[in-house]
Amino acid sequence: MSNSELTNTTSNSDDDIIDLSQYIKTLWFNKWRITFLALGVTVLTALWVMRITPIYSSTATMLIETEQAKAVSIDEVYGLDGSKKEYLTTQFEILKSDNLAQQVIDELELAKVPEFNPSLIEKESGLLDSAKAFVKGLVSSNDGSKSLSKERAEYLTQQAILSRFKARLSINPVRNTQLVKISFESQDPELAANVANALGNAYIDSHMSAKMAMTNSAMNWLQERSENVARDLQAAELELQAFRNSEQIVDLEDGVQSMNSSTIKNLNDRYLATRTKRLELENAIKQLNNLETGEMKALRDLNVLNDSPVIQNLRQAELAAETKLTELDQTYGPKHPKMIAANAELKQIRDKLDKQLQTEVNDLDAQLRALRESERQIQAQLNQAEGKFLSASEKEAQYRKLKANVERLTELNDLIVTRFKEMDITSDFNSANARFTDEAQPPIIPVKPKKSLIVGLAMVLSVFVGCGLVLLLAALNNTFTNSDEVEDELHLRFLGLVPKIKLKRGQNVPLHTYFDQKQKQFTESIRTLRTSFMLSHINTPRTTTLVTSSIPGEGKSTTAVNFAFSLSQMNKVLLIDADLRRPSLAKRFGLPGYQPGLSNYLTDSNEFAECIYHDQESGIDLLPAGQFTHNSLELLSSKKFAAMLEQLKNKYERIIIDSAPCQAVSDALVLSKIADNTLFVIKSDSTKKDLVKNAVSRLTEAGAKIDGVILNRVDVNSKTSQYYGYYDYYGYTEEGSSDMAKAS
Repeated sequence: MSNSELTNTTSNSDDDIIDLSQYIKTLWFNKWRITFLALGVTVLTALWVMRITPIYSSTATMLIETEQAKAVSIDEVYGLDGSKKEYLTTQFEILKSDNLAQQVIDELELAKVPEFNPSLIEKESGLLDSAKAFVKGLVSSNDGSKSLSKERAEYLTQQAILSRFKARLSINPVRNTQLVKISFESQDPELAANVANALGNAYIDSHMSAKMAMTNSAMNWLQERSENVARDLQAAELELQAFRNSEQIVDLEDGVQSMNSSTIKNLNDRYLATRTKRLELENAIKQLNNLETGEMKALRDLNVLNDSPVIQNLRQAELAAETKLTELDQTYGPKHPKMIAANAELKQIRDKLDKQLQTEVNDLDAQLRALRESERQIQAQLNQAEGKFLSASEKEAQYRKLKANVERLTELNDLIVTRFKEMDITSDFNSANARFTDEAQPPIIPVKPKKSLIVGLAMVLSVFVGCGLVLLLAALNNTFTNSDEVEDELHLRFLGLVPKIKLKRGQNVPLHTYFDQKQKQFTESIRTLRTSFMLSHINTPRTTTLVTSSIPGEGKSTTAVNFAFSLSQMNKVLLIDADLRRPSLAKRFGLPGYQPGLSNYLTDSNEFAECIYHDQESGIDLLPAGQFTHNSLELLSSKKFAAMLEQLKNKYERIIIDSAPCQAVSDALVLSKIADNTLFVIKSDSTKKDLVKNAVSRLTEAGAKIDGVILNRVDVNSKTSQYYGYYDYYGYTEEGSSDMAKAS
C-alpha cells in the first residue's frame, strides 16, 4: 500500500469517528442562546396555561351483578347468560351507547350549557361574521331551503352536543371484578358529578325497562302459545284413541317385538345350516357319480362320509393296526407268525371300512331328500314369521308415533303452563342488575391542565429543541470556525488566528492597528502568528513568504501588512504588493496613485530605488503594485521578477508577498512556485469549505509549500465563540488586565 493510500485510509477512519466532545463544545458555546430560547418558550407556555379553563373530573363506581335477585328463574325468557364474560362486556358497551348519552343530555338539559352547545358560545365578530352571514344567505335562498337548513342545523347541533358529551365520558371496567367506573369531565365540578350519577341511573332504568318490556312480551307470547299447544294436544289424543280402536290394540310391549326378532333369527340360522349341508351332500354325490367302480380309496377322502361315527371308529382301528404292523416289522420278518397275524388283522379292518363306506354311499340319496324337505319347511316358517313381524312393526311404529306426539305436546303444554305461572308471579317484580357502590361527588381539584407538568415539559422540550437547532445549524455551517476543522479537513497546520475588530460599515482596519495599545488582543494574535512562523523557520534566516486566500475579502492584505509589522520588530522586512489586478497597499499607506511600484520596475519604467517606500512608524519597506497593467501574470512569471527576489534576499531577511486570491486568478499559483513558503488566510465563519479545499488543492498541485493556515476575523469576544476569553486569560484585553491586576 502506498503512502497516499495509507493516508486516505487513515483519514477515512478518522472521519467515521464521532467526536462527542465537539458536540459538547458546540452546545456549551451556545448555552446562552439555548437558555434564552428555553426561558422564552417556558414563559409563553406559562402565560398560555394560565388562560386555559380548568377541567374537573368526577367518578361514580357501579357494581353490575351477573346473578340478580329474582323470585323464580326467568333467565331463559330474558335471553342473557350472566355467567359469561361477554355479559359484562355487553353492559359496558351499553353504558357507552348514544341512547343513554342522549337521555342524560335531555334530562340535565345540557343543550342549554355553553360548554356543550357550540351555538351558545359567543360568536366571533368582524370579517368572519360577515362571511358566515353571506354563506348563510346563499344557503337560505328560498322558503323551502330555509326550513331544510333549520332542520339540518338542529341535527348538527344535536350531534355536536352528543360528540362533546361522549368525548368527556370515560367508562373503565375494574380488572377482574364486576365493578365499572363512570367518569365525566366538565368545567363545572357539580355538573361533572351530576352527569356521572345520571348516566348510572339511566343505565339502571334502561335495563329494568327493557326487562319489563321483555317480560310482558314473553307473557303474551306464552299465552298465545299455550292455547295453540292445548288444541294440538287434544287433537293428538283423539287420533291416538281412534287408532287403538281401529286396530284393537290394548298396548304393545317391547317383549313381543323382541320375541319375534329372536324367532326369525333362529329360523334363519337353521335355514342356513340346512342349506349348507344340502349343498355339501349334493357336491359329494356329484363326485361319487364321477368315480369308477372299485375306487374305494377315493371314497375315503370325501368329507361327507367321514362324519359317520362308525367310519371314524374304523379309521382309528385301521390307524392302530398300521402302527402295530410297523413296530413288528422292525423286529420280525414277514413270515413270522406275529407279522402274519398283524397283516390279517389290518386286512380285516380295511374290509370292514370299505363295506361301511359302500353302505354310507347307498344312504346319501335318502339323506339328500330329507335335507331338501327340511330346507323347504324352514323357508316356509321363516317367510310366515317375517310377515307377522312386518305387520306388527308397522302397527307399532304408527302407534309409537302417535303416542310420542301426545307425550311431546303434553310436556310442552306442562312447560308452558309452568313458565306462564312463573311469569305471572314475577310480572310485578324486577330487581336492578346494577347498583352504585360509590356515587360521584363534586371534585375539588381539577384534573387538567396539569400546569406545572406542561410548563416543565415545555422547558425540557425547548431545551432539547434548542440543542437540536444548535447542532443542526452547526452541521449546516459549511465554513471554517476553529482550528480543529482546519487541521482535520485541510490537513494543514494551524498557525494562528486574527481576532475581529469592531468597525463601522465599509471601514477598513486602520493601518497601524498593530501598534495601537488599545488593540492588545489584535496585537497579541499577530505576535502569536509571528512566533509560530519563526519557530518553523528558525534555521532559515532569509525567506520569501507568499500570503494568499481563496477569494477576495478574506483579509489577506490586512494579515500580510500586520504580519510584516510584527516581523519588522525582529528583522528587516520588505512587503510586496503583488496583486497587480486589484492593488490596495499603496492606498492603505497613503501613497498617491502615481507612485511607481512593482509593475513599473518589471516593465523598466522606473528604477528599483524609485519604487521602494519606507514606512517610518513600522520600519518596513513597501514595494507597491505600481501602475495598472493588463499582463500581470506575464510580469510575475518573468525571469526578471524571480531575479529581483533573489537579489532582495541579500538585502532583506523577510520578504512578504501579498498576492491576488488563488481561486480568482492564477497569479498566486505562479508566485507560490517562486516563494519559499505560503501562508493561507481564511475568513472565519464566512468562506465555504469547498472553495478553500479547491484553492488549497490548486496550490498543492502547483508545488506550493504551505506553512499553514491563518483564521482571520475570529469573534473572540462572542460568548458563543470557542475562543471566547482566549486572550483574557493572559491579560491582553482590558478585562483580562484588570483581572490580572486584582490577582497580583
